[in-house]
Amino acid sequence: MDGFAPGKAELADPEQCHSGAGKASAILLQLESISELQQQGSRRKDQWLFNLSAVVPTNDRATYALLEFSRTIRQALSNDKALAEQCRKLTFSETQFDIAPSQGQLSFADITLTLETVF
Repeated sequence: MDGFAPGKAELADPEQCHSGAGKASAILLQLESISELQQQGSRRKDQWLFNLSAVVPTNDRATYALLEFSRTIRQALSNDKALAEQCRKLTFSETQFDIAPSQGQLSFADITLTLETVF
């Protein structure tokens, strides 16, 4: 988990994700916080809180694109091999959708990811 810092955001490569309307979509990952839950000797248990947002331009397929992004994010991160071996527990919040009212504006699907790690 090296290189993460609270408030740091990463965007997916826009060339790799498209909403079908010819405009690029993105996945935003932000580390919200790291909290120490417990420490025993040199080992410590931490909780990492991430905000994940899928972003697509609003069109008639925006809701479907956001559902697909959300499902893909959950599947990719739920894979035991996707995260570091230090990860002991992974939970997702319910997905919150924010569909923009006008074509061409951005619509979002937001998920909170909580990880418990032991180092």
